[in-house]
Amino acid sequence: MVAVATAGPLRVRGQWAELVLTGRSLLDRALAVWQRWDALWYQRIAQQGYRADDGSTAFFPLYPLAARALAWVLGGRIVIAELLLSSAAFVVAMVLLHRLVRLECARGAIGPSTRRAAPRGRRPPPAEAPTTEPGAIADASVWALALFPVAFFFHAPYTESVFLALTIAALLCAREGRAWTAGALALLAATARTQGALLALPLGWELARERRRAGRPIAPALIASLLPVLGALLVGVYFRRVVGVHGSALETQGLWGYALTPPWESLLDSVYHITTGGDPARGSMPWVEAINLTCLLGFTMLAIAGLRRLPATYSLYTLPSLAILYLRDMSFSPLMSVSRFTLVLFPCFMLAAPWLARRRAVAVAWLALAGLAQSALFAYWTRWGFVA
Repeated sequence: MVAVATAGPLRVRGQWAELVLTGRSLLDRALAVWQRWDALWYQRIAQQGYRADDGSTAFFPLYPLAARALAWVLGGRIVIAELLLSSAAFVVAMVLLHRLVRLECARGAIGPSTRRAAPRGRRPPPAEAPTTEPGAIADASVWALALFPVAFFFHAPYTESVFLALTIAALLCAREGRAWTAGALALLAATARTQGALLALPLGWELARERRRAGRPIAPALIASLLPVLGALLVGVYFRRVVGVHGSALETQGLWGYALTPPWESLLDSVYHITTGGDPARGSMPWVEAINLTCLLGFTMLAIAGLRRLPATYSLYTLPSLAILYLRDMSFSPLMSVSRFTLVLFPCFMLAAPWLARRRAVAVAWLALAGLAQSALFAYWTRWGFVA
């Protein structure tokens, strides 16, 4: 609200800008600042449904359908419904993340009880001193994610919070051995975002491992782990049979400037985009692309470190998700929206949490800077600046 009220007339960009609320009431003005970019696509889909020829099927149906159902309860106020849905899902995701981190600390998977293996012939290093309580590590995970510079998308009418809540819930259930509940939650996640289908990998690994350790047959667990793939297939059938889409999913993404490329090509294109000043005439700023590149490389390093320090289940979630980001090159900017897509890679925040929890001063400084960066990026986004 402060950004919009103090910066003069808005320069509206993107499609469906006519959906932005124009009322002068305080409520309308407060709601309107959230109606930016993809949020307008989700609003239009919730209100008018999909069309086969406009690229709307790039947006998966769970979020707009859930927002439409909630809006019916609220008397048709779709923007309020979207914001309530996103914020409520974010709260659920943070509660589940806190619970998951405490569970992993209790099992010794993360935190001060973790002991690294020593090379053969050498004495194993001592375990880290138990100076950090599991609750502090869980708190650090939550705060690091909640105050990440682009975490305002968790509260916006986007799918990040819903997808994150469903993903954490699915993996938590898998870690607790509840195969069918985990599969059902992952199926819902796969109807929220394309990335959800990849949950079959960590679920299959975790559920099969748990069944094998308990001496139980693994076939039911493997079937349950395939439910997210079924969810993605159901979305495809819906788009083809009901909406009338005839092309492939890649052709639909192509309408948004998406192209498959080797990873080195997308990285070189990103560096070139940054060093040549981007494309300000189209709203593609080089510093935004620099944030995307930094996030991609930074989360990759954390994910690689997680191969040794986290259970394999989490690596099977983060690494395939990152691989998709390396294999895409967008026309607006090469790594468009990568900073937002890495938000849901919560294992990376789990990995950093013990280090932050042991260094209070560093953690406070980092969280303060991240919070300030989030405020600045949100203000830019409300001004129709494209962040992600």
